[in-house]
Parts: sequence; structure tokens; C-alpha cells
Amino acid sequence: MVSSVSISNDGQLIVSGSMDLTIRRWDASTGKQIGEALRGHTGAILSVALSPDGRRIISASSDSTIRIWSTITGEEVVPSITGHDGPVRAVSMSRDGSRIVSACSDHTIGVWDADTGKPLIPLLKGHERNVLSVAVSHCGTRIVSGSSDRTIRIWDGLTGIQVAPPLKGHKNWVQCVALSPDASTIVSGSSDNTIRLWDARTGEPIRSPWKGHTDFVKSVAFTANGEHVLSASSDNSVRIWAVSEGEEISAPLRGHTDRIWSAAISEDGRRIVSGSFDESIRLWDAELAFAR
Repeated sequence: MVSSVSISNDGQLIVSGSMDLTIRRWDASTGKQIGEALRGHTGAILSVALSPDGRRIISASSDSTIRIWSTITGEEVVPSITGHDGPVRAVSMSRDGSRIVSACSDHTIGVWDADTGKPLIPLLKGHERNVLSVAVSHCGTRIVSGSSDRTIRIWDGLTGIQVAPPLKGHKNWVQCVALSPDASTIVSGSSDNTIRLWDARTGEPIRSPWKGHTDFVKSVAFTANGEHVLSASSDNSVRIWAVSEGEEISAPLRGHTDRIWSAAISEDGRRIVSGSFDESIRLWDAELAFAR
């Protein structure tokens, strides 16, 4: 079961994490696996992310650790990051590659030095239940988190202080969050099957919830220009939305036969990748997808 996927900025490398405890690298042009599976975690891989330069893989696991790997050698480049007391549900990396942010079932968010694995500030506390998702601004100064307490929180990435009251509106768990490239807008997906947009400065909702998915929304991502949002759902579909109108711009992408837990789009806007509980990874031509 593929729990998480990430794609390099140039769209050439795909990384996947699985419930089988492995991380795998794939050539996006050929679809072939690169090298051996990366092993070391003792629990399911719940989240993977690629560094902006494509040289490192960050993985989060139910074994409560975060690991950093070389995309070239497949070796770990720093000691395993510990400090959380529960499954680490999500990881994200700042655009400058200096900070890793993690979301954990222990109700906390971690901020770690990407070169040493050491904590940069104490664990962020405020959520009342599991933190399921996290996003960090390009410069690392803003962190956004989503939780099974049905709230989204905005934090100062340097001090760990909350900078706005909790964002409330979803009627069920906040499964996923993402920040627009300019950090002005938050998008969130929920177990209430909806997607919401929020003003990242004020915390106010932007328009009504987006509806279309018929099951949990497990993954959301902005395109590099911030004009579109990609969403993946347990309804086995990937959808593309126009931010300005809040409407789908094309027919859903279908092909997976089981729940999709993760989807991503390359920064160059050419490729979409999705991973599913049907044990497959699918690659889509984004230009064709946008034109459907």
C-alpha cells in the first residue's frame, strides 16, 4: 500500500513510501525503480518529501522517527531524528532546504535542522488531538498544521508561537494542508470530503467549501504558480481546481482501484504522480490532465 509520493522539481525523480516499511526511488521517464528499496524504518512509512535540490529524501514513520536519505546512494546522511512520542504522520521541508517540519500523533509539531537532525525550537504544542499534516513556507517562517481536532493552526516557524486563533470550519478531521508559494493562502482537505481555502494572514475562510470528492480528502497541493490546487481522495480520484473560481477545471483523474492517499505535481507543471492502497503509483501528463 503506497502511503505517500513526492516528485522532484524537474519531474524526473519520484519517491514513494509504503506500509511495507520501504522507500523507493523511480525514474519518472521510464517508470523503472532506481536501485534497491531504502530500508531502516521499523514501522510503516507515512510520509515522504524531497528536498528542493532533489538530493535528499525525508521520510516519516509510525516508528516515531524521521530519516534523511541520499537520493543518489540511498544511504542515510544524518542519524535518525528522534523526539516525537508517536507515529510521525507528515513531513515537509522549507524551500531553502534548511528546515524539516514534522506532524505527529503525540499532538505536536517538530522543527528540525536538516543538516544535523537536531531540534531548532521546542516541540510546538496546541492541538488537542493527532496532528495529521503540516506545511512550511518557502522561507521557513510560517508553519501550518492540520489535526484530527478539526482545526488548522498557523505558527511562527522561528519562535513556535501561534500567530492566529485556530482556523475552524471543517466538520471532521483535517487530513491535509498546503501553503501557496507566496504563503498568502492555505488549502485544507478533510474527512468531511471538502476542501477549504483560508487567508494565511487573517485566518479567515475564502469562499465556500469546495465539494466534489465523495470520500476523505487525503492530499492537497498547490501548483508552482499558485493558480491551481491538486487534491487526492479515498474516492480513488485526483482532481484539479482553479483557485480563483473554486471549481474543478477538468474531469477527475481515475485509474486507481483503491484509496489514493497522496498526490503531487512537479514544479515545472508537467507531471502529476499519485500513490494508492492498490499498491500502484500512477504518473499523469499534467498538460493533458488540465485540458480534459
